[in-house]
Amino acid sequence: MSYKKDTFCILPWIHLYTNTDGVVGPCCISDYHEFRDESLSISGRRETDPSVLEALNSNAMSKVRLDMMKNIENPVCRICYDQEKLGAGSQRLEKNNSYYLNEDNKKQSLLKNTDKRNGKLKSLQIEYLDIRFSNLCNFKCRDCNHYFSSSWWDEAKKLNEPWNSSLYDFKKYNKDTLPKVIDADEYGGLMEKIDPILKSKNLKFIYFAGGEPLITENHYKVLERLIELKKKPSLWYNTNFSTLSYKKYNLIKMWKKLLNKPPWNNISLSISLDGMEKRGELLRSGMKWDKILENREIIRNECSRIVINVQFVWQNSNYLHSIDFFKFLLKSKFVEYPNNIKIHYLHDPDFMSLKTLLPEDKSKLEEKLNKFKKEIQSKFSEDQCHEFVSNLDSCMKFMNDSDNSHLLPLYFKNMERLDKMRNENLLETFPEFLKIKERLNV
Repeated sequence: MSYKKDTFCILPWIHLYTNTDGVVGPCCISDYHEFRDESLSISGRRETDPSVLEALNSNAMSKVRLDMMKNIENPVCRICYDQEKLGAGSQRLEKNNSYYLNEDNKKQSLLKNTDKRNGKLKSLQIEYLDIRFSNLCNFKCRDCNHYFSSSWWDEAKKLNEPWNSSLYDFKKYNKDTLPKVIDADEYGGLMEKIDPILKSKNLKFIYFAGGEPLITENHYKVLERLIELKKKPSLWYNTNFSTLSYKKYNLIKMWKKLLNKPPWNNISLSISLDGMEKRGELLRSGMKWDKILENREIIRNECSRIVINVQFVWQNSNYLHSIDFFKFLLKSKFVEYPNNIKIHYLHDPDFMSLKTLLPEDKSKLEEKLNKFKKEIQSKFSEDQCHEFVSNLDSCMKFMNDSDNSHLLPLYFKNMERLDKMRNENLLETFPEFLKIKERLNV
């Protein structure tokens, strides 16, 4: 176990993260395997389900806090620590900064609420609620799996193996009895348990993800509850942006009731897009590009104060067209500034990672990115583009960190399997891969 000058992250102290099965973990990017035990679920499936405080004080969660207090890198948090070793930003650093960890003795007040012998919290002080009510989703993105998308389920059964490491444990569960739709609030326990948090004066921020939160009814029930309570915490969505209404709910009308008065913006949309037009539609099966553009115009006309970001997952499938996509987002004013493009590099499945690119393709991409960086920096101020440029640098470091090109044959094999199931054709949509296949002789 290695040591760092600073391993502390504010999230395990002020943040409640629930996965699509109601299981409580450190955060959405933590290595979740140690937190898959159903005894950590606050869904209400069983009378013995823990309270929120009990779940946050599980042995695994308490160990995370205890290690952080000792400046020890807990392996559950390896993604952030690994990113920082590459000189990149991380969720840990971002959240520490967002919540002013180093100001007004914030850290000391958190530690006072912690048993230093075992890392357990003495009381709830939740400021940040990260809630995923269900895996219900109308998309089946190629880099996803059925744990986060119900639309993936039929294909997951046919594949009969984990697509990536985040899948339900196929050895633990019979694939024929696993639920297609995982509902964290199937028994009504989760909504009941988070209601005191919604009412709390401490609550500042709610993050909705899924599945797809905009087709999840409990998301709308939370909005109704906030309107009833006359509370307006900051709301942040990770959404595929396929719809702005669901059943009886009109999202625009509800958002207007929750928006603060200018100049403050308290609603942000992070729209998951990995490309545009046919390329984007193939990578995120279920997406209709024209509908995405239509919904963007509705937001622009009806709720212009809502902040629009794009969550872009960089992977080997979209590497060649990424710059053209970024240019479109900026030229069309889909996003206001480069910093509104949030770049993430794909870790899992590993056969879809940027690390699998051939060395010569990595060099060509790096050359294009360096040229693009200069172009961006000439058009926008540092405040408008610094984060974006830094993310470009991080992705290049990640890409060049190791050579995993030996996984490319597996990539093509698995893409062909999906093509047959979906009646799609990766090579027709991305013809540049024909040359890569020829070089590999696969």
